[in-house]
Amino acid sequence: MGGREDRPAGETAGLRASSIARVPFVYLLRCRDGSLYAGAAVELERRLVEHRAGRASRYTRSRLPVDLVWSIEVATWSDALREESRIKSLPKAEKERLAGA
Repeated sequence: MGGREDRPAGETAGLRASSIARVPFVYLLRCRDGSLYAGAAVELERRLVEHRAGRASRYTRSRLPVDLVWSIEVATWSDALREESRIKSLPKAEKERLAGA
């Protein structure tokens, strides 16, 4: 997937203008119970606010608080959905490796 950029863990406040221009992201959240949640969003910062308020998914709502541990910018929404699905199918050890990257 060309045109993507890894983001350091926890980086949300200083997202580049490209995120405002509706560039899709795939991300991993670390939940309170230590589990990892994979998601995709066009506006990553807004989606994080929704997760933290308990309005984004049933899974994270019951495991608050959540922290962004990894994200990647992808070229298209289709790429984002494919990558999210791929990550969700990974064994936990591989998700942990991504989260530690």
